[in-house]
Amino acid sequence: MPRILAMVALSTLLYGCATEQNRYQRNLTHAFVCPKARRLSPSDLDQIARALAHATRQVAVQIGPPAGADPMQRLFVLTAYRGAEQSESRDSYSACELRKESDGWHVVDCATDLSPSLWHMMGCL
Repeated sequence: MPRILAMVALSTLLYGCATEQNRYQRNLTHAFVCPKARRLSPSDLDQIARALAHATRQVAVQIGPPAGADPMQRLFVLTAYRGAEQSESRDSYSACELRKESDGWHVVDCATDLSPSLWHMMGCL
């Protein structure tokens, strides 16, 4: 019995890692980077993709700065469950705020359950 429990725990851990890795890859390759954020380096985008994959089970859809913010220091990232970009369900949408600190990009807040209308209006500013 302990051996079975250990195998279940290990497989659950590995599944979680694979899922986070899949989200990271999707964040890195499929997120739209708004024009005002296109000065971000590949290293910045890599850190942002990793931070988001760790912070939420949703994937990045769009990366851009809030109005008036320096895109090299502060970003909003619109997220959604994969394939849910046209859903009418509030629980499909979120927005995460990231800040660049001395050691890289960090998620400082994620607002969940956004109305689909608000989420779509938050596009590139």
